[in-house]
Amino acid sequence: MTIRTNGQIIAGPININETLSTASVSLVVANWSNNTQTVTVNGITSNSLVWVSPANSSLAEYGDCKVYCSQQGTNSLTFTCSTTPSNALTVEVIYG
Repeated sequence: MTIRTNGQIIAGPININETLSTASVSLVVANWSNNTQTVTVNGITSNSLVWVSPANSSLAEYGDCKVYCSQQGTNSLTFTCSTTPSNALTVEVIYG
């Protein structure tokens, strides 16, 4: 399977039989530096297909602070924000 948006390939080919993994990460207030924070998620690669979503308890502040996953690498995800959150945020991750 290949994922396209507006006719452009954004991911693919994807093995739909591949097992997906999940993780829950915490974006701790003290770990924000220059509006970015990198967390460890073992098993992620720079080529992994990754979905992130704030936990319900973190949804409002995640949105208010405009937090998003800006980069992925070997065993890591980097999050960026426009305003540093006042509380730790929980983010659910699905990857494969």
